[in-house]
Amino acid sequence: MKRGFILIVYLLLIVTIAAGACAVTNRVFSGERAERGGNGNDGKQKSAYTASDRFTRAVKDGNAQFVPKHPGVKNGQAGNTKIPKPVKDDSATVVPPVPIDPARPMIALTFDDGPSQETFRIVALLKQYGGRATFCVVGDRIERFQDAMREAAAQQCEIIGHSWDHRNLTKLSDAEIRDELVRTNDLIHSVSGQRPTMYRPPYGAVDDRVKGISAQEQLAVVLWSVDTMDWKTRSADQTYKSIMGQVGSGNIVLCHDLYPQTADAMERVIPELAQQGYQLVTISELLRASGKEIVPGEVYNRANR
Repeated sequence: MKRGFILIVYLLLIVTIAAGACAVTNRVFSGERAERGGNGNDGKQKSAYTASDRFTRAVKDGNAQFVPKHPGVKNGQAGNTKIPKPVKDDSATVVPPVPIDPARPMIALTFDDGPSQETFRIVALLKQYGGRATFCVVGDRIERFQDAMREAAAQQCEIIGHSWDHRNLTKLSDAEIRDELVRTNDLIHSVSGQRPTMYRPPYGAVDDRVKGISAQEQLAVVLWSVDTMDWKTRSADQTYKSIMGQVGSGNIVLCHDLYPQTADAMERVIPELAQQGYQLVTISELLRASGKEIVPGEVYNRANR
């Protein structure tokens, strides 16, 4: 009898200890589930706090480092190129491209030697102010920055060739000149959907032979009337002063979208030109609005306005 009583007490003690252990275990696992933000499925259920939320919070704090996904981008890097901070894109202030008013002043901003990561910044600024530009691209850079070209095309910017690998066309054979032009234009068309009717020769180097081949390929030649020398100064302030000191309706402005300093300058130039009433248009739009016919083989450096 006594032995049976002791056995019952012993069993009750074991049951009590086991119940306590289960309670502790449940609290531990509940804490783990809470930290994972899921339902105890080893963290497979995603937290509601996403990368988008982190970016939104960073923008509000002025510390945005998040970069849109583009080919070759990993952890904020594309090859050896550091990706710049994106332009803050407040959808409430974005102005869609507007029709051209021939009675108002207009100017064509052009960017050579890209595309590059800086192209994204410049296109974002144009989008914000309802403007367009002409991007004169080097053929062997296109595949690396296809998204930049597509964004420019979506903003109704003009994309034209600047040769395949930036060689002086006047020093090449006829066949080499033709190859530089045709290969670049074919890839532009494949990526952006645009078929260029003009191009800008590297260094602005053109002679009668180059003009003749251009005419055969149904391409006009475009140069510039304002040279910012941004490739040399690498100074946002000097680029800004160069443009604003020579600004005038009908000008074709030469810049390069390879350099962060040029994109920095555009953060001042584009808003100020818009505030002064200038329409930011493409080269083709500028020439046509001035009544010029774009003729293959002819050279253009400004519009007469």
